[in-house]
Amino acid sequence: WISFVILISTVYPRIVALGNFPHMDEGVYAYWGMLIHQSLAQDQGLPDAGGFSLYPLLCSWVFSLPGMPLLWLRLADMLAAVWAGWLFCRLMVKESGSRVVGLLLSLAFLCAMNRLNVIDAGFKNAIFAAYIPLFLALRLCQKPLRASSPHWYAVGALTALAVLLREPFAAFALLGLFSIWFGWGFDAAWRYAVGGGLTGLSILILVVAGRGDLASLVHYYVNLSEVYAAESWRIGKKFIWNGLSSLVSFVGPLGLTLVSGGVFVMARRLCRTEQ
Repeated sequence: WISFVILISTVYPRIVALGNFPHMDEGVYAYWGMLIHQSLAQDQGLPDAGGFSLYPLLCSWVFSLPGMPLLWLRLADMLAAVWAGWLFCRLMVKESGSRVVGLLLSLAFLCAMNRLNVIDAGFKNAIFAAYIPLFLALRLCQKPLRASSPHWYAVGALTALAVLLREPFAAFALLGLFSIWFGWGFDAAWRYAVGGGLTGLSILILVVAGRGDLASLVHYYVNLSEVYAAESWRIGKKFIWNGLSSLVSFVGPLGLTLVSGGVFVMARRLCRTEQ
């Protein structure tokens, strides 16, 4: 049934959009992937321009394949979305305590997350790739861990990888830090922070060494922060509106029914467990 949920919610909309015309965001990611591929093929290291670009770096190999690179990039992102969707289903089944409720909730949210106005033609950004380490970290947290468990280092490392793939996920890293501190204590939070810090710093050093220049990377993010600061009101409005519209309209009233019913059943199960 997990395969069926992923097929309907994730694979189908991406197959439908596979041959669509290029979109702006995927064009930017494809450009950096092509630039990275050409630079590495000429033994010039990583380009000393742009941002961290970890996802374009991981996908740059598709430019060595025959055919249209955009199609390969969309297929690669679809594989990432399938893996992320499978992890999400497992998380929801575990959290809800019911396979039926978990899969209904997964179907509702995965359909909203894979709407065409959200993913464009299937390769819009690194969000689904970043979901993979983030959801893996959450899966580890679902195990009965002690505060002194070394698994917290892995949780931090996976969360750091998610942030490096998609920088705005830093908010999830901070949320995870406080959640672990309150739920498992300072020792667990400290291990989480150390694991994340060491992983993030190690990958950052490797990327900077490949670029040969740290100043251009810092300059890029300083300029980017100024752009986002000027557009902060619009970004917040679009975030709220797009989220609500996706949940409401992906299959109309059926989507709201699935979500409402799933939350109701989960709440009843939690109440019975506490009793």
